[in-house]
Amino acid sequence: MGLAPEPFELTASYLAGATGEGGGYACRAAARRSFGTLNLALGASVWRERRAGGHDRVAGGFGYAAAGPVSWVWQLDETRVGGDLGRLVTHELAVRVRRGWGLRATYGFQDPDRALADGARTAWSLGVDALLGAAPGAMLIARREEADRGPRAPEPDATRGEFVLHFLF
Repeated sequence: MGLAPEPFELTASYLAGATGEGGGYACRAAARRSFGTLNLALGASVWRERRAGGHDRVAGGFGYAAAGPVSWVWQLDETRVGGDLGRLVTHELAVRVRRGWGLRATYGFQDPDRALADGARTAWSLGVDALLGAAPGAMLIARREEADRGPRAPEPDATRGEFVLHFLF
């Protein structure tokens, strides 16, 4: 269910529950505003799902700023999985180089239990995306992941490449 009286946007959903333990909900509120060529948004959201012995929850804020060929999107969430409080941070900066072609840089940080030094992950990526015609598009991304090793982040540091092919219709 949602409402979108300008400049606000409000949504709420009842979720049947992926864990089979019961339902959950998701709610989101945002405000958008334009000042000439500058577009801004600021909002908050929460997702909660019941599970055996408690509930899981993600709640936080998000926003964007866009002006001309540059846009920045961010999100900051507090996570609760069982009794563990964690943190998730993401940022993406995109620059349109020319029509249909853009550069993208991202940063992400996840600490599943910020009360303990039991592992966290940081990731950076750089990429290019392109519309190759009326329907196909492609993205090529280089991604670097680094871990503050612990039981929650046992994987080694890694550099990966990704190629995504889109068919837009």
